[in-house]
Amino acid sequence: MRKFISLMLLSFLILSSFITTFNAVSATDLVENSWNAKAPMNQARSDLSVVAVDGKIYAIGGQTSDGYVGTNERYDPKTDMWVTLAPMPTPRISLAIAAYDGKIYCISGGIYPEDNPEIGASWRSNVVEIYDIAANSWSTAKSPASFTGGGQAHVVDGKIFVIVGNALHMYDPATDVWTRKTDAPLFLFHPASVIVDDKIVLTGNFIVAMSPTTYALKSLIYDPKTDEWSEGKTVTTLTGRGVAVATTGVYAPQKVYVLGEDQILTYELATDNWSIVVQTGPSIDRFCAAVVDDVVYVIGGSINEQYVPIGYNASLPPATSPPASVPVIPSEPHPNYLYRVVIVVVVGITVISLFFCFKKRTPKNSGKN
Repeated sequence: MRKFISLMLLSFLILSSFITTFNAVSATDLVENSWNAKAPMNQARSDLSVVAVDGKIYAIGGQTSDGYVGTNERYDPKTDMWVTLAPMPTPRISLAIAAYDGKIYCISGGIYPEDNPEIGASWRSNVVEIYDIAANSWSTAKSPASFTGGGQAHVVDGKIFVIVGNALHMYDPATDVWTRKTDAPLFLFHPASVIVDDKIVLTGNFIVAMSPTTYALKSLIYDPKTDEWSEGKTVTTLTGRGVAVATTGVYAPQKVYVLGEDQILTYELATDNWSIVVQTGPSIDRFCAAVVDDVVYVIGGSINEQYVPIGYNASLPPATSPPASVPVIPSEPHPNYLYRVVIVVVVGITVISLFFCFKKRTPKNSGKN
């Protein structure tokens, strides 16, 4: 009987371990050129900004039905869970965002004039706020001399490059100094940009003439080492407004993905070649996107969609190690964890019941030889 009880307890421990490590939501086959629905943010928002750091995605700012927010959430693709972090001090939309050396830089963006009287009637802000991931806290950095609104931010060689319209600014986190760089030759109102091989690829609907205003779909390439712009191949089917991300070539071929509201395009910097991806994504207004382990996550509103790029390696990539000092911040329990707790409790009660049942039926030792 003791052996039986021991076996039951061992089975219980094994089952508990399996349930603890298994995640029904994230255990999805990663099939190339396909979409998978993932857990939405705790607070649905549009016009937010996202950035990937150490295998996690940080979603900051945005707009709800109640106005602009400074909400800051972290998503873990491995567990398909969101946790709410310290909020951004200045609620904003459409801010430029970049991560460097354990910190997230939230630059410029749109703000309610009544929340920031010094900017007057303009809704644009040039505030720069820094989120320290390990400390879960915010600080303020020096603002650039002038910004015209939200833009795109990228890190190259320890410097942060911010594109607003056709203006290009460079920020040095080590010295807290802003420098104006060579402006883009064309003005882009809604930029989609990404880093590939330490170059900034900028795409979208550029203004090529005024009175009347005339737009053209183009791509520009900026080289930070030479501070020069060049024009890439023109694509007449390029989406007028969207977001751009890039795969690294580790688990999927290195490509730029431009995701529009009704189409997906790919671009290869080495060959200056564009192509159209037939598989279209979910209908999300003013969404954003980030890449973790060469898998794309499209986030906006109440949607979090996982897109698996073309040519993705069928095997799941290894877990990316998070920073050692990232705090564990409580959040509402995800349904997966509730499921695990219920199963563990049920199995535990069953084992205990069987133990007492068999114990009651076992005859007592009479003590006779």
